[in-house]
Formats: sequence, C-alpha cells, structure tokens
Amino acid sequence: MNEQVANAVSKGYGYFRLGLTDLAHEYFKTAIEEMTKNLSSSADNATDHYFRATLKYETGDYDSVISDLDIAIQVDIHNPTYYDLRGVAHFRLGNWTKSTRDFRMAAHSHFDPQLRQQAALHLQLAEAWIQENVE
Repeated sequence: MNEQVANAVSKGYGYFRLGLTDLAHEYFKTAIEEMTKNLSSSADNATDHYFRATLKYETGDYDSVISDLDIAIQVDIHNPTYYDLRGVAHFRLGNWTKSTRDFRMAAHSHFDPQLRQQAALHLQLAEAWIQENVE
C-alpha cells in the first residue's frame, strides 16, 4: 500500500469515527482510486482486491465489494476472510442464500479460529434475522 493510500485510509477512518461520514467517504474514494491504479498493474493480487473491497464496503458500494471479492476468491479460494466480507455484503443487499453460503464457507475454514468464530456468529445472526423477517 502506498503512502497516499495509507494517508487517505487513515483520515477516512478518523472522520468516520467522528461521525463525519460524507468527509470520510471522500477519503475512502481517494483510496479506492489509488488502489484501482495499483490493481491495473497487478490485477491478480487477491490482497489488493480484498483491501479495495473493504474500502468500498465503508462507502456502501456492496455490489462492487462482491465483485472485488469474487476476483480475490478466484485467486485465493481458501481465504475465509474474503468469504466472510462477501457474506456481509450479500446480506446488506438482501441476497440471503448467498450470504449464508459465504458465512458457512468462512465458518468451516481450518485456517483462522478467530475468523471461524466471527463467521459462525455472522451466520447465526443472519439466519435468525432471515427467519424472523423474511420467511
């Protein structure tokens, strides 16, 4: 991550925590633009796609989050972090089946016990909410 991206991200999260979301989104957008430039030279970098997806998530662009994570997962199919965030984005868009599928993928990972717990909690909460509000 270059220094300009790091500064934009730092300021974006700082403003976000202060409740100044419009200002935060401007910094996130700057960071997304810089990450996009980075990806033009290394399109198969799963980590950069994931990082850009996290920034897009902060701006509420959930369709783009999913697109970036689709690419990251194609490159690194075994990273549960990608599935968990994609599950959250699907949930935000009302894609219940895709959301719970991604949470299950992350929850059954053998790589990171802490992430497994987080994904299992996301799955449990999503299923409970869907049962109460959708079915």
